[in-house]
Amino acid sequence: MENVHTNSMNKINKDVDSPIKKILYEYINKNESYLKKLIVKNNEFIVTKIINHCYDSIININENTCENVGNFIESMLHYLFTMYAIPTQRKITSRDIYIDIVIPNIQELINNPKNSLLIYIPKTKSINEIKNNLRSLNKLQLMSSNIWLISDEIFHHDFTQYSIKINNSFINPIIHLLKNVQKFIKNQNYNTFKIINS
Repeated sequence: MENVHTNSMNKINKDVDSPIKKILYEYINKNESYLKKLIVKNNEFIVTKIINHCYDSIININENTCENVGNFIESMLHYLFTMYAIPTQRKITSRDIYIDIVIPNIQELINNPKNSLLIYIPKTKSINEIKNNLRSLNKLQLMSSNIWLISDEIFHHDFTQYSIKINNSFINPIIHLLKNVQKFIKNQNYNTFKIINS
């Protein structure tokens, strides 16, 4: 379904408004055919290729390494979720609480929390700030295990955690998260879940 893929690319290309997104989408656009083949095959190697190519460039954009990596992971997940037709809303606010990514959408979160995921990607090294944000998210999503945290810090709580290191060794946790999101969506029987093909 070439039109679906093209429409998805047009949608995400409109969001290129930062140096990190520019690096990411320049690589994606130059390698669109190759990456699409990996997506069609549901090949996890796509994560490896994107991270290995972009990491050195994004890490040196400014001195805030944590923010750089956090924004890169969020943008990459947005691309992958879009291409795999995983229903999400991103960068939204509910009850004055900021959400990085909600799956499938805020309405489902309100009506059926057990069918919804919140993905939180800290852009700070401040433990107190991260803990405060997690507490806020827990007010929206009472099921702590449905709050998925991507961080280089380990928090002893019921949140689902994907532990990364601030270097390009965060490939495996992102692959693991992507697979688990796919499983979660499949188990909820969302009609919108499908792998894009041509």
